[in-house]
Amino acid sequence: MSRIILQNYDNGDIRYVVGWDRPCQSYFWQEFSKEHDDQGKPIWDYDESWQEMVAYAGYGPREIPTPAALKLSAPKEIEELLTKVVIETLWYHKEIHEDPGRVVVDMTKTPPTVEQRR
Repeated sequence: MSRIILQNYDNGDIRYVVGWDRPCQSYFWQEFSKEHDDQGKPIWDYDESWQEMVAYAGYGPREIPTPAALKLSAPKEIEELLTKVVIETLWYHKEIHEDPGRVVVDMTKTPPTVEQRR
């Protein structure tokens, strides 16, 4: 599956991700839990209730087949991050990329060039 990192927490931990899952033929979105506390300690070391994922969708076969369906299924915070560049990158991963299972694009840094998105 491809992964596009859309936003991080203030401490750098990944917060929101979208992507294309080739085996399921589905777009997906994920909201991750913060992994480290303000002192940099892993939260799972002392909080047994910690879960990696806050919310997600698109894990079922053909669950989210189009970018439009992705936008409709995503929470507002993720939907607002689904810019034209992100949608174009997702489309490229689905339709053209020779191995979308090995691509990670980080949109949290300087906006990537077209080549970096692919």
